[in-house]
Amino acid sequence: MSWKPIRIILLLMLGSLLLQAEDSPSRQAVEARIDLYGTATVRALEAGETLDGLLTVNRPSWMKSTDQIKSYSLTFPITHFSTNQFSFRFIPKASGKITLSLLGPYDKVPGSSNTLYRQEVLWELIETTGATLVGESGALLQLPVTSWLRQRYDLGLDVTGGQAVVLRCAARALPVGNPHSPELKAGSERPTASIPDGFRKGVRILQGIELVRPKGQLPDLSQADLTAIQSEGFDHVRLSLPWHEALPSSGGAPDAAILARLDLVLNWAAQAELGVILGCQAYPELAADTAKELPRFVSLWRYLAHRYSNSPCRLAFELISPGGKRLPTATLNALYAETLREIRPIVGQRWVFVSPGKSGHPAELPLLSLPEGDDRIAVSVQSREPEFFTQQLSQGLKSYGLEIVRFPGPAEQPLKSPTTASPDLNTRELIRRYQSSTAARNPSSAEIVQRWVQWTRDWSQFTGRPVYQAEVGCVAAIEASSRSRYYAAWREALDKAGMGWAIADWRQDFRYWDPAQQRPMSGMREALFPGRAVLTPSPAAATETPAQVDSALTQLRALRKQTLPPPVNKASPPSDPMATLLAQVQERSDHNWKLTRWTLGAMLGISITLLILPLVRNRPAVEIVTTTRILSRNALSDQEREITLTQVTELLKEKLVLHLLASRKEGQLAQQQASEEVELMGRRLEQLRAPLQEKVHAYERRIAELEEDLLRMGKQNRDLIRAKIEMTKQRITAPPRATRPEELN
Repeated sequence: MSWKPIRIILLLMLGSLLLQAEDSPSRQAVEARIDLYGTATVRALEAGETLDGLLTVNRPSWMKSTDQIKSYSLTFPITHFSTNQFSFRFIPKASGKITLSLLGPYDKVPGSSNTLYRQEVLWELIETTGATLVGESGALLQLPVTSWLRQRYDLGLDVTGGQAVVLRCAARALPVGNPHSPELKAGSERPTASIPDGFRKGVRILQGIELVRPKGQLPDLSQADLTAIQSEGFDHVRLSLPWHEALPSSGGAPDAAILARLDLVLNWAAQAELGVILGCQAYPELAADTAKELPRFVSLWRYLAHRYSNSPCRLAFELISPGGKRLPTATLNALYAETLREIRPIVGQRWVFVSPGKSGHPAELPLLSLPEGDDRIAVSVQSREPEFFTQQLSQGLKSYGLEIVRFPGPAEQPLKSPTTASPDLNTRELIRRYQSSTAARNPSSAEIVQRWVQWTRDWSQFTGRPVYQAEVGCVAAIEASSRSRYYAAWREALDKAGMGWAIADWRQDFRYWDPAQQRPMSGMREALFPGRAVLTPSPAAATETPAQVDSALTQLRALRKQTLPPPVNKASPPSDPMATLLAQVQERSDHNWKLTRWTLGAMLGISITLLILPLVRNRPAVEIVTTTRILSRNALSDQEREITLTQVTELLKEKLVLHLLASRKEGQLAQQQASEEVELMGRRLEQLRAPLQEKVHAYERRIAELEEDLLRMGKQNRDLIRAKIEMTKQRITAPPRATRPEELN
């Protein structure tokens, strides 16, 4: 057999691989990957378990089911500034050989069919216990070694059936160009990575879509909610909107009704002394064509920066809120740079939050590149780890016999018989580990939370950027005690790391607050604010209800339709709807003031009466008159009269002092009672006046806008009339023109 054709084919294949490698653009890796393949003699690799590190263990889904049981695919996050390591243990069912392949992440170049990014991983440690390297692998292995997906590095292992194998590896990302981290000048130090005060413990209040609904209803929020949030111990709220639904396609200002609803929520937050992180949700158009959508996006934030530049609310902006899966971090870097360049001169020292790609996952942090010199930028990340616990309802584990996934694991009761067919191999592995692994190594453990928080803190300390964990939580349908322990684990880890946080929801699917009972869900207050006793205002304390909000918005929409004045009626003076509305508001306010004044006057009169009444008692006066009459008679000698006068004087002094003391005590009690009643009436008065004043301010702002529109329209009408007058004058004064011959026919 001739070897020449085979050599040609091998050379062609090698050349094809080299060409693909040259065409692949380089990008910094954010994860490393190891694949383990057992030969047929090994039969199976079992009991896989993570001993240390942030390791994700899966059976290769791209292989046949008969081959999956003999394989594992391991991935773990890496950075370019430190070495990241893990330990993994498994047991081969029989003796044989295993191939260990060192790889990189699988990441396609957008718009290409099979071109991958060249993301190289530098392997610094590969150790095994319970297995030996095949002779050739051990002889050729010289650490560190480099690999990526299309240039794997393979090693051979000899394993013994039934003997546990422990694999320990350490790697880091090979930097590409300028690493995504700030460079320090000589003699300088990195800034302290500390989240700003007022943004340390927060909660998301709405999903955002409620504010852009056509009817503008706020069914899940009232001013009482903001007051309760502050009373519970939170210092800020999160509000992220789908602004693309509120913006015109050509850019410009958002819809006025939406802004009015947003202003109302911001006013509530300001009155409750809560900070607000106002964000923008990622949307499909921005991911599909970022270059085309960028001007519209920047225009939005320029408008919001101008509108709220002097907001009394403690306000921060979040350019893109965590949650956009389709936006890569590299695209977001350019988006943030352009937007910050436009709005930073406007917002000044106001804090701006940004998030990495892939839903803000912490593993994407090493790819984040932010403008140097801007120390008022914080980074929002989002993690639902451990997902085996938080996503248990969406995974359908009940049908596999697992009724409840507790936190932390392991399970308290043995697994029931599955009600459907057996789950896939990966789900079966997770259930096995949940049933048998200790709390520290369980797929539903607090150890996973602590590792991700430590990973995030390391990046924060290295870059000097404060990191903020956004929207921690799980759905309220999960078992209550496990849910509260899950929140407590995140709170403890984040507080220890000095990071700010916000939970995912106030009163919706991930709710902290039970709207029916008007109190926190079971165990939630103890989980997030241990040892804190909170007196939450009753629902009756709300100064604005959704119905009142809807009524105010209906009035604003009615005012918009009345931009042009109605026809003038000669029989009666022209009516101004806006003046009438303001007059009604003022009349209602005056009525409330009169009622309050009368009440205060009556209470003052009662207080004065209570103070004077003890002084007009006539008992001491009668005694004095009687004694005077006795002394006025000359029935006693001078000495006896002097003694009698002395005794009477002492008696009168004693009785008068006792009477004055009793009167003073009664007066103090009456004064205290009157003061309490006056204070109560003052609070009631403020509760009555606050919504009226807020509405008056809203009407005044709207009136000013309408007046500007009227002036602008009046000017346009005057210009049009003036132009028509000029054209008429020209026609009148123009000399008659000669008639053309063709016009006579």
